[in-house]
Amino acid sequence: MALGGCCTFETGDLAELYATAELCVVQQDVVRSGDYAGRITPVSNGLAYLVLGQYDSSGRNGSQTPLSEVWVGLGCYWAARPAASDEEFLAVLDASEDQKLALRIRADGRLAVYDSTGTSLGVGATVLQTGRWYWLELLCGTGTNADYALRINGVTELSGQGHMGTGGATLIVIGKLVDRNGEGYDLYVDDIVTDTADWPGDCRGCRMDPDGDGHYEDWTGDYTDVDDVPHNADTDYITASVAGAAETVTLEHPTAAGVLGVARALKLVAVVRRGPAASTLRTRLRSGGTDLDGDELPSTAWGPTYVAVQQMYSTDPATNAQWTLDGLADTEVGLVLTANAMARCTLLCAIVIWSPAEGTARQMYAYRHRRAQ
Repeated sequence: MALGGCCTFETGDLAELYATAELCVVQQDVVRSGDYAGRITPVSNGLAYLVLGQYDSSGRNGSQTPLSEVWVGLGCYWAARPAASDEEFLAVLDASEDQKLALRIRADGRLAVYDSTGTSLGVGATVLQTGRWYWLELLCGTGTNADYALRINGVTELSGQGHMGTGGATLIVIGKLVDRNGEGYDLYVDDIVTDTADWPGDCRGCRMDPDGDGHYEDWTGDYTDVDDVPHNADTDYITASVAGAAETVTLEHPTAAGVLGVARALKLVAVVRRGPAASTLRTRLRSGGTDLDGDELPSTAWGPTYVAVQQMYSTDPATNAQWTLDGLADTEVGLVLTANAMARCTLLCAIVIWSPAEGTARQMYAYRHRRAQ
C-alpha cells in the first residue's frame, strides 16, 4: 500500500484535513470504524466540503507533488440524497485546483462520473440506499484520454477513458465544492484514503492512544498531557525549548484500539504549535528500538495556532516489511525539537489503517459496545 494521505476523523476534529468549509462536523452517532466520522450537510445552493491533501517528508499537509494517477477510497453513508437532481460529492483537483474528475449522487441513488470538461462519462446501475455504509473507490488518471474507474464495495461499476486534464492530482475534495443544481444532501463519510499505486481496497481507521511515557522524556509533561481526544489546546500539553529535546510515548495495543484485521499503514499524528519565535522540529517514530525521524518542519509551516503534523508509514521501519500487530504494539510516537525556541504538543497518537479479516463485523460490534462503556 502506498498511501498519499488519509482522514479517519479519529482526532475527534477536522485537524487531519487540509481545508474545510461550513456545514462539516465530526460526530460519533454514525461511524464506519473507530470512534468518529464526518458529516457534510450542504443546503440548497450552499457549499460544504472537506479537502484532503498529501503529506510531505516533514509532515506538512497540503498540495504536494502532482500524481499522474491516484486511487481514492472512502466510506459513504447517505442520510438524505438530493431531492430531484444530482450534486457533486467527490472531486479530484490538480495543482491549479481545477477539477480533473468528479462523482455526483443522483436523486435516484445512482452515481454519475464527470470528466474535467464537465462531460458525463456514465451513470452506474447500483442504487445507493440511504441508511447504510458503502465503500467507494475511484481511479483518476491524467491526460486527454486517461483511465478512470469507479468501484462500489469492491466491484467495478464504471470504467473507461476521458479527459482528466493535463495536470496531475494534488487534492481530493469530499462534499459539495460546486453547486450544480441547487440541491442539498446529508452525507456521512469515514476512512478516506488515497493510494498512489493501486486500488486501496476496504480500509478502516482506528486510533492508538498513549498509555505511557516512552524511551525519550526530555519535554516537560507526560503522556497524560497529550491523550485527550479531541485535544484541549493549552489546557494540557507537553513543552520544550531546547534544541535536541526528544519525547516519545508508548501506545495501547492495536486490538484494544479496535484494529481487527490486517494492518496496512500507520500514521503518526502530533498536534503542535510554537511561540512567537521561529522554531523547528521533527517527528519521531520508534519501532523495535529503531528511531525514524521525519524531515525538519520549517518554522513557516506552523505558528501560534495548533496544527496537525502527520507522517504516513506503509511499512514497519524496524523490519522494512508490512506492519504486524506485534510491531504496532512495540511502537512509540513523538517529536524532536531542533531549535532553541518554545514548542508545545497537545495531542500525540497513531492512527492505524487496516483491512477487515473474516468475522470482523461481529468483532467490531463488540469493540464499539466496549468502547462506549
